[in-house]
Amino acid sequence: MLEKKINKLANAVIANNTIGIARSFLALSSLFVILFNNLDLILSKGGNRFNFFSVLDFTNYSAKVVSILILLTVIIGWKPRITAILHFWIAFSLFEKMIYPEGGDRIATILTFLLIPILLVDTRKSHWNKKNIEIKEFSFSQKCANIFNYFVFATIRVQVAIIYFFSGISKPFLEDTWKEGTAVYYYLSNSNFGYANWLSVIIEPLLNNPYALLFLTWGAVLLEISLAFCLVASKKYYKFFLILGISLHFSFFIIQGLATFFLVMTGALFMYLGPKEGYNFSAFKWNSFRLFKNK
Repeated sequence: MLEKKINKLANAVIANNTIGIARSFLALSSLFVILFNNLDLILSKGGNRFNFFSVLDFTNYSAKVVSILILLTVIIGWKPRITAILHFWIAFSLFEKMIYPEGGDRIATILTFLLIPILLVDTRKSHWNKKNIEIKEFSFSQKCANIFNYFVFATIRVQVAIIYFFSGISKPFLEDTWKEGTAVYYYLSNSNFGYANWLSVIIEPLLNNPYALLFLTWGAVLLEISLAFCLVASKKYYKFFLILGISLHFSFFIIQGLATFFLVMTGALFMYLGPKEGYNFSAFKWNSFRLFKNK
């Protein structure tokens, strides 16, 4: 039984276009930070001398241009084994040099690092391909890499589950407003992080309704805890909670403007709850990735 399981893992390739989707969202998050910010203002002057933005002097915009090109290459999906380390280098460098980093920057750094061993043995021409069709038979070293990468990917899923577990379970213990069911009111009413004026017609009636407020506050807590327990749930629920999770972070983006955090967590959710066998893009008539298909 154990031998059969080991053989199955040895001949299973983790890399597929589900990971490709996740990588594109992670890269898009870093790209947004670089494109829509003045790097002179958001990055510190110090930091590790091997930092991407120290090696390429960002005051001369060289690092900005090169990093944009690399991230666009990651998003396009070309040769993931070549871009894997470069992607991590940029994500880590942004997090290390950012004067005011956010949780999304840390998560992007962790995930891009954990993806490196999986992608280094990925010989696909594009991460949008469903699977690697070039390998017909695995060598002993490749089988060992497949087994190792299975546990690496399991680590990624556990990491995402931990993020949601502690995010959900800690809220009622950190602030009484979460236990009372009024936390959403105070967060959304904040002048710095609250909702935009154009949303007032929708948001204000909800905030002034005690039942809606209680539902929104405890609903967010329960959803995060539920997402954490998807780690041990049946796969038939994955798609449902994937949509709910993305919708949750999209609402944060629309209401509070947390664009980069939305992109990072969407990428994390695809790795956590996306299909391990990948998506069949060829089933769509508008397949825009035909250029990168394996011959």
